[in-house]
Amino acid sequence: ETLRTAVLAELEMDLAAAAAAVKEAESAGVPAVEIEEAKSQMSVAETAQQHRAEALAALEKAVGVPALEVDLQAAEQAWTMAAQANVSPQELKNKQDLLDSAKEAQQKRDDAETALRAAVNAELLQVGVQEATAAAHAASSAGVHVEVLAAMKAKIDEAVAAQQRRAAAYDVLQAAVAGAPLAVDVEAALGAAAEAEEAGAVQAQLQPAREKIEEA
Repeated sequence: ETLRTAVLAELEMDLAAAAAAVKEAESAGVPAVEIEEAKSQMSVAETAQQHRAEALAALEKAVGVPALEVDLQAAEQAWTMAAQANVSPQELKNKQDLLDSAKEAQQKRDDAETALRAAVNAELLQVGVQEATAAAHAASSAGVHVEVLAAMKAKIDEAVAAQQRRAAAYDVLQAAVAGAPLAVDVEAALGAAAEAEEAGAVQAQLQPAREKIEEA
């Protein structure tokens, strides 16, 4: 506690006023040993104040960028160094608030990216397009990197195209077997069934149409 009190006294020293006082003391004939002691204290105080100023500047630089760009590990280290250099509690609190905001923003971004990747991590015909699109919007708002968004949106576009192709092929098949059995164009219906199967139609969709083709 005595050491901390001494350090704080050095940090609060008015160096300009102290220098003026030393000069006046020298003019007044104060013993040299006392003058040297005072100068030594001033030197220590100047070093401590400079160290504090540099630590604060480093902390301000670490948290003085957009929240998503803050290097959290470096900022944590800068905060610790600033605290050790006796930066004021209010300054430390202000910078801690910025650091906490950065942590929250980056966690939100990371969570949004994880959700988006999970939403598109399936075969194209199995991707939930609506869910994936919503996840992409959320990821964009949370600041997920542009490159990641582009890759995930491309996967969603591929899924949409594949699912539309399947739906269109199924519609063609349904139209091909829509009439009475004797009116069905068997060759066209078989071609539509093959196309629908290739496009990913499930057996539960294909089987009724195939039964009708067999009746034709």
